[in-house]
Amino acid sequence: MHYADSNAVTNQSTQKVSAQLSAWTMAAFLFLSGFCALVYQIGWMREFRLIFGASTAASAAVVAIFIAGLGAGGIVLGKRVDRSSRPLMLYGWMEMAIAISAGE
Repeated sequence: MHYADSNAVTNQSTQKVSAQLSAWTMAAFLFLSGFCALVYQIGWMREFRLIFGASTAASAAVVAIFIAGLGAGGIVLGKRVDRSSRPLMLYGWMEMAIAISAGE
């Protein structure tokens, strides 16, 4: 019987980048990315409260839009990231594009 390996989703390009960056460095980048997403979510929550008032509808709208954005991003860019020779570099460029587009 063959059991699935937990490393089955890694590829050579991921292993090359992982060798260059430590796990703590990657964890810090992912933490900062998630923190920024949370800050934006709180900001949008406050904006939607101006429209809907302090209600469950405002919170539900923000969470639904956030989850829909994650799903749409996975559908649109998922295959491209899988084909990328440097997926972490692509992720970094996407984060930079988000940061630049957010700076009003």
